[in-house]
Amino acid sequence: MTSRIHDPRARALQGKRAGVVSRGVATLVDAGVVFVVYLALLLVYGVVRFLVARHSVELARPDPALTGVLVWLLAVVYCAVAWSGSGRTPGQSVVGLRVVTAAGGPVGAAAALVRSLLFVTFPEIALLTVLVSRRNRALHDVTTGTAVVYDWRVRIPGRAASASPPVT
Repeated sequence: MTSRIHDPRARALQGKRAGVVSRGVATLVDAGVVFVVYLALLLVYGVVRFLVARHSVELARPDPALTGVLVWLLAVVYCAVAWSGSGRTPGQSVVGLRVVTAAGGPVGAAAALVRSLLFVTFPEIALLTVLVSRRNRALHDVTTGTAVVYDWRVRIPGRAASASPPVT
């Protein structure tokens, strides 16, 4: 089963490296998802606390430093799992982006984790380096041998995919 890309502009961009605007929009969507997931986790903690200790149900308010660490950890796990699986986060899926190796293949778990650590720790540097790179490569792309390309096709992790377009 092959999926056809009907839009001519999307078809022309398929496999090309993504620019800073597309990557920035995807990052903003993903930041929103991480924030909502974090709030949901705080609410679940409050409900469990109510059920176990009979405290009133309320949103937990951890120390700001702890909040920063928890959100950072959640973002690292979120990105690493997405990139080592389907190759895209939900934000990248919305924009039609996928993280691939320089050869166009799927990213392994170790490379996805290193990429995620660099990206989440230094997001501004990551996006700014795309602006100055002739090949739209961010610092974490150079370090891990990955690229972010336009790719609207659906891929299921663990299944053989049709030949990936070359990364240009």
